[in-house]
Formats: sequence, C-alpha cells, structure tokens
Amino acid sequence: MASDPNSYVYPNGRKAFSFLPDGSGFAYYPSGRAAVCVSTVSSYQNRFYFYDDSHKTSGGGGEVPVMVCCLDEFVVGFACDNSRGPNHGARMVFTKEGALIANAAGVIDRDWKWDASAQNAGSPPPDPVKMTLTPSLTLIFTDRFTISARFTCEGATREFDLGMKLSRTTSYLDGASRIGYGKSAKLILQSDATASSLKERQEVFNEKMKMKRNKLNPRSVDLSAEMGTQAIVSSLEKDFDSWSKDHNSDPFLNSTWKAEANEQTMGEIPPIALTGLETGHFSGYGERMYMTRKDFDTAETMGSTSRIPSHLMDPKTKSWQNDLQIRLALARENPLLPRTKVLNDASGTYSENLVVPGGVRKAMNPTGKAETLRRTLQTVKASELEEFVTGVAGPSQVVTVVCVRQDDYKCRKAQTVAEVVNGMLQEGLVGPGGPEPGAYNAETAEHRIVKVDMAESRHMAEKYQIKCVPFVLIFYGGQVVYGGTMGGEAVRVAKTTRCWKVLLVEPNFSDQLKTETVLRKRRQHNTWDLAMTAPEAILHKQRLAESGHFGVSDYDLCLVSDAVPEQDISMLERAFKSGSGGKAGQGTLMVGMRTVKGDEGHRAIAAVSGWEQNGLYTKDTSFLNDRMASACELAITKPVGSRTMQALDELLEQRRADAEALPVAGRAQAGHDYIGMTPKAIVAAMTNAAEDAKRGKFLTGAGAGAIGKSGMGFTLASQETPLIREFSKAAV
Repeated sequence: MASDPNSYVYPNGRKAFSFLPDGSGFAYYPSGRAAVCVSTVSSYQNRFYFYDDSHKTSGGGGEVPVMVCCLDEFVVGFACDNSRGPNHGARMVFTKEGALIANAAGVIDRDWKWDASAQNAGSPPPDPVKMTLTPSLTLIFTDRFTISARFTCEGATREFDLGMKLSRTTSYLDGASRIGYGKSAKLILQSDATASSLKERQEVFNEKMKMKRNKLNPRSVDLSAEMGTQAIVSSLEKDFDSWSKDHNSDPFLNSTWKAEANEQTMGEIPPIALTGLETGHFSGYGERMYMTRKDFDTAETMGSTSRIPSHLMDPKTKSWQNDLQIRLALARENPLLPRTKVLNDASGTYSENLVVPGGVRKAMNPTGKAETLRRTLQTVKASELEEFVTGVAGPSQVVTVVCVRQDDYKCRKAQTVAEVVNGMLQEGLVGPGGPEPGAYNAETAEHRIVKVDMAESRHMAEKYQIKCVPFVLIFYGGQVVYGGTMGGEAVRVAKTTRCWKVLLVEPNFSDQLKTETVLRKRRQHNTWDLAMTAPEAILHKQRLAESGHFGVSDYDLCLVSDAVPEQDISMLERAFKSGSGGKAGQGTLMVGMRTVKGDEGHRAIAAVSGWEQNGLYTKDTSFLNDRMASACELAITKPVGSRTMQALDELLEQRRADAEALPVAGRAQAGHDYIGMTPKAIVAAMTNAAEDAKRGKFLTGAGAGAIGKSGMGFTLASQETPLIREFSKAAV
C-alpha cells in the first residue's frame, strides 16, 4: 500500500510533516519545533513561513521561534542565509515593486524591479540564487514566478512552490482579431469553444443566489433538480401548503354569527310549561321558551325538555348535580392549558389560569405553581362538630376549628392561612418537640386543625352565637378555650424599616465622587455623611447622637478608605468600636476599602480566601494593611460598586435580625408588622389555648353563649398575642 505523500513520520515516532490537499499544513524538525508553516489564501495562492531549529529568549523569559524566510501570495517578504559558510548572513528582500540582495554587512549587492520597463529598473541576477536557510531548508530564486524551497530531514522530503500565482497570465485582447480599418475597425474576441459565455455564467450565478435566498422558505420551483432536493420539497408542499388555511381562522366574524349564537343560546334554555294564568304577549326568547301543557308533555315524553348537559346531570334525579360535582365536571371537560414556552421564557405576572411549572396541579393549586406549606384541611360537618371534638378527637388534643364560607373571599383567604398552619403541623414546625416531617398523625397529635362550612346549616351560628366569618374556635376536651376572629384579614400596621446610616471616610476627591455616585443611586436604602479626616468623622458621630432623628443615634456602616492615615484609623477604632462591647450585630460595622488596580491588584485578590457574595466582600482583613486589618471587620475593593453595597445591605439586615433574635424573611418583609389572622397568630393562639386549658381556663358557659357577644368574638387576655396587645395600646 502506497504511503500518503502529504504525511510523513520520523523514525522516532514524531510527525515530520502533514499537509492538506489545498497545500496548507506544517513541517517539523525531529525536535518537535515547526520548520514550515503554509496557510491558504485562495484556491491557488498560499503563504509560506520557514523557521530555524533554534529559539531565542524573549523579554518575558519564554522561547520565540526564529523565522528565516517569509513570502506571501504577492511574493513580498524576505529570506536569510544561515549556512554558516561564506554566504552566512546574506539576505534577500522582496517587495511589490522589486527585490534586492544584501550581504551580511548590510551592503546591497544587487537590486531590481519586477517591471523591466520602469525607470532605473536594474537587472535581476542572470543565474538562479541559492540560499541555505537552515541545514534542512534550501531556497532557490530564479524569477518572480519561479521560486522553490526544499525541506529535507532524516528521510523526510517536501518541495514548495513559492512563485507568484495569477488567475490568468494572458489578456482578453491577446486572442482578439481585428476586422476592418479606420473608424470602422472592430476587435472580435476568440473565446474557447468549451468556455461559458458571460450570459451563461450570469445565469448560473443567479440560480445559486436564488437557492441561497430560499434557504429559510424553500420552494421547489426555486431549487435545483441536480441536488435531488426539488422532488422532496415538491412532495412536502402537497401536504403542508394547505396547513395554514386549515389551522388559522379569519380575524373577523362571518355574516351568520348572530343566527348561530341565537340558536346556541336557545338550545341551552330549558322550555317552561304554561300554567294558563299568564297574560299579555310573549317577547324576546319567551316565544320559544314557553310551551302549552300539551306541547310540553309531548316534548317531555320525547326527552327534549331537559336541556341539562349529560355531564352535569344527576343520573338518579335527572336534575342538576350539586355545586361540587358541577365544579369537578367542568374542570374535567375544560382542562387547564399548559403554559407555553413563550410565557415560560417571559417575565411578569399572568392569569392564575395559566399553568406555572414547579408544582403539582390539584384542587387547591389549579395552576400547578410551587407550593409552600399549604395542606388541605379536614372538613367537618356543622351538625357533627360536637361529636367530633368530644368523641373523635383525643381528650388531651387541642382542636382548632376554622369556620368559613366558600362563597366569601375573605373566608377563602382565611382558609389559605389555616392550610399553611396545617402544613406547619405536618412538617413539625409547631413547637420545639414537633413530629418529624411526614410523621404527623392527626389522630394522636397534640394539635389538630379542621374547617367547618357555615353555609351547610345554622346550627353553628345559633349554638356558638357566631355573627361573622371567618371565625376560629379552639376546643380542648370538648370545651371551648378560645373563640374569635383574630382581627380578621392580616393588615400591615407599621413600617419599622429605615435607611441605613452610612459614614464615608475618604480623603481622595476622585474616589469620593465615585463612591457617592453609588450611594446616591441607592438613596432609598441608605443616607450618608462624608468625612475626610477622623476628627470630622467623630464630629458627625456626635451630631448624630445629639439629634437622634427617628431614633437613630449611631451609624450602621462606616466605610474607611486605604488613603486614611494610621493615626486617624486608631481614632476611628476607638470612637466606633468602644460602645459595642465586642457583641455581634451591635455598634457600627467598619469596612475597609482597598484600591485594586492592574495585575498587582488581581494577584492580591487571588491571594485572599473567603470571599463571600461572589467576591463582593471578605472577612479576611489581611487583604488590607496591618492597621486597617485590626480596626475593620470586613474588606472590600475600591471603587465600590452597587452590588457591593447591596451585599453590605443584606449583611446589615442579618446583623440586626441576629441581635433581635428574629428570623430574617427578606428586607421587604422584615420591617413590617402585621395584625390579624396570620399563621403566626393562629399558632400562638393554639399554644396559648393549650396552656390555658391545662390550667382550667375555659370560656364561661362551657362554650355556649359567651363567645359571640360582639362581632369580633371573645378572647381571653392570656390568649392575645404580644403584637395584638401592643397594637391595641397604640390605638387607645
């Protein structure tokens, strides 16, 4: 089997050269260094680069290959003789105008121009010029179109043609013939019989462009039959050309829409038999709705009087199903459409009828959106509630009953809150000794929550004197421990959040402007004062403590620049850290800012570990100088960005929450207080009711008449949450 002429391997296993059919590729020395590099410019033109087997050291310490020859497609470049003989150091330089030959001392021995008719054209060398580029590379120059190079090394041999290549070397006029003489003379071009004419070439070009233009919407008439795709597209057009007409409706109503809508409406209206006592004339739909008794009996015998759809009709009574059955039947007949990819990829709030990925679709979550803790409540009939709390529930079980109506909006919201509490019970989130998630058993658990539909009967309203819904009853051992509305729907009553107070200590004017620009963009989250020295910062601190606006007597955050002198840093440390007593979350958070520039700054950042919030700040203050490292709690880079200030904002919120021993639920919720029926209020009422019941504190009358003395219900003082008591005092 013949070897590949475009590829060769040295005896040591390394590749000698590898070239593609277009001539591009590489040749290598046995050491692995590149000897020849050929790149393609067009289908008939290449560029050539030749290298020595040695390398020189660059300023950065790396190796740089030594180029001994370079020629492009226009024969522009150079060649150096490295034979280490008498011609060592000689060089040839090629330009677009001509070439020259110089010796090792740089003296030009011969120069000439490619155009021999040009002024001072000179004369090219009469004999071929041979230059030994390296022991393995040889260049031979004859003229501009005849330049060759040869690579020979340990059995690997490759010839290279470096001469100038043109698409054509003759003129159209070279083969033309003259006809006539004088003004009537003409030149007629003698074209090759096998060559295409200009018109034919233009037609071929137009066909190619037509195929490119029809890539997105190809038509069989615009495709070439030679490629074999015309027949395929033609067969597809027969099936798909009518798809748009069949699947798209007209954006307007036809002329018969009124008659069709009227017939559909009349088909849904059941007929009514006349009693004989009616007077006057029928109008509107009455002409077709009312029938005489005889006609009605005939229609009833034929089964045409009932207009109830089959899926909504009770098969036993032949009348309408109840409300729940109708809702379920309609849901089965009209399933929710899945949310399209367009809506999934878009942002914003959409209708609740759209399915949102992330959850499970069910009755209480029809859109399938991700749920939190909501769990369906057990429903107890109003007439069976007394039996349930005395017999079904355990004697030491706290039973919370949420009295609601399904047709009331506020009741549905209260039911949602109660479902969250039910989920908290099942997940073991109520009480320190709650069950493990998934281990909750309503029959044996300490707490249990159910609901009663007040629309079923008046039994509940009469017995417990319930005058408004939603209403909450808590039973223990069959006796009422609590009864009331808990304030109704949760209402936000106060906003305790305030802007963070920031002190910027920055003596550098340009850095002042940059940092204040960021603070100004976040002015809804913070206010700031500027100081250039430590005495100015301490003066700002004293003024803030004396004014005490909005209860603020100290700064939350102090940003200290690395341009502040060490003695000023000591003063700032004594002024801002002496009052905190070293307790977390108290006092001013001191943050050091270090200027980061260039490679040195990036190396300093990489040398520090423990960057938090994706590299916005670090608790490793070794990033700062020694004096700032001991005074500051955090370190950030300068100039300060908006994302860094946002991260510090979240950190301050966490510090305040930790100091107050409150859970953090996000900046938007942490600063608001709510009163009314919330999961926290229901859990607190359940816990307090259990404690009161164990001490024998029940509502008077064993839960009969003392509950509903007012529309807001009756609540024991021990069962009120601290938040409700504070709000009541503030209202007084």
